[in-house]
Amino acid sequence: CSPMLLLSAAASSFAWWSSAARELHERGFATLPGRVDTQLVEHMRHASIAELEQQLVEVSAAGCDVLEQQYSFNSICHRQRLRWDVRLSDTPEWHQFRTDALRLVEAGLEQPLRVLMSGVVVSRSGADGQRFHADGNSELLTCFVPLVDIAADSDGTQFWPGSHEDDHGPTLAPTLAWDDARMAEMAAPGCAAGGVLAFDYRVIHRGLPNAGRDRPVAYLVVAPEDDAGLEDALNFPDLRVADARPADVAAFPRWDEID
Repeated sequence: CSPMLLLSAAASSFAWWSSAARELHERGFATLPGRVDTQLVEHMRHASIAELEQQLVEVSAAGCDVLEQQYSFNSICHRQRLRWDVRLSDTPEWHQFRTDALRLVEAGLEQPLRVLMSGVVVSRSGADGQRFHADGNSELLTCFVPLVDIAADSDGTQFWPGSHEDDHGPTLAPTLAWDDARMAEMAAPGCAAGGVLAFDYRVIHRGLPNAGRDRPVAYLVVAPEDDAGLEDALNFPDLRVADARPADVAAFPRWDEID
């Protein structure tokens, strides 16, 4: 089977045409050309850390242990110890950042995109590696824009190339034996601050262990503008921190209760 036939068979709603596009279709991820403005990236790096700190104050005031509990609200989720997913306030700088990042992604597409969800994942020093997982089984695209430089095979994101083509991948990922042979297939590409690492929503991946620094990574989840049927329905609940009741807080497990 020729590479072009492989590309055609893997093509979904996205009409990519560049060499990075070919890599995205065949491997499930690709680093795209171009970067967001350096000063804007630096601003958003500081702003995302400040936003996290403010939201943690509010989470603590609601009665949560901000480090030792797993919790999910509509603006912040703590799905792994020392790793937070934060929705940022819609400031002019954040709006400009998302606009510029989206333009970089659209530059390699034949149709416009719409943003379904955006935010920043902040990993702190000491965060363990995530379990392998897929973000979902929809034909969406996640676009990571790191706010710090990430070297290849360091503390970025590790992917299982081609796993997005397995319809059972999202459910298989937690059950597979991650032995040396399978781990040898994994890849963890580098990405400069302000660059774009795009990946298929279905590809199996994980965040690698983090040591020695805060690692904020902005993200956009995108879909073709004319495809209203694609939506994310997994990542944030409706519960606001301000509306949390004692029973809500008590229901959030502690990390030592989770295997």
